[in-house]
Amino acid sequence: MDRSRACLARILPTTLDLAPALDPRLPDEGALYSYAILRADLQMPPGKLAAQASHAHAQSLIAYLLRHPEHLSHFHDLGVSGTRIVLLAPHENALLRAYDQARQLDLPCALFRDSGHILPPHFTGEPIITALGLGPAPRDALRPITRRFSLA
Repeated sequence: MDRSRACLARILPTTLDLAPALDPRLPDEGALYSYAILRADLQMPPGKLAAQASHAHAQSLIAYLLRHPEHLSHFHDLGVSGTRIVLLAPHENALLRAYDQARQLDLPCALFRDSGHILPPHFTGEPIITALGLGPAPRDALRPITRRFSLA
């Protein structure tokens, strides 16, 4: 078992099969998309926006790999990550609606809550939802959710 599979095996239930096999239905790199949808109402500076987008992308990929550990080599060993796009949501409710829709469509997704950081006026150290990560998935599968948001 290679090092990345051994690491994943330690954090996943032991009943999952981590044998090195790619799902032939997994799209090629050019067809995979991941979106980070960030809250525009929080008026985050560029560095904070970049950090929140990174967290959202990572959390969504982790959520995907927990459900499909057999695809780990596709993302790690082959260096495949697909296209990553950052969008803006006008407010938290729009983000939560998108999250609910993604879950209903059984798409990989993860809400990211920032906590412990102070950056007035919105970041007081208390947990606050800042971003939604969607994907990786084919663009057409994500389009019903992403089409209503603008590019960051």
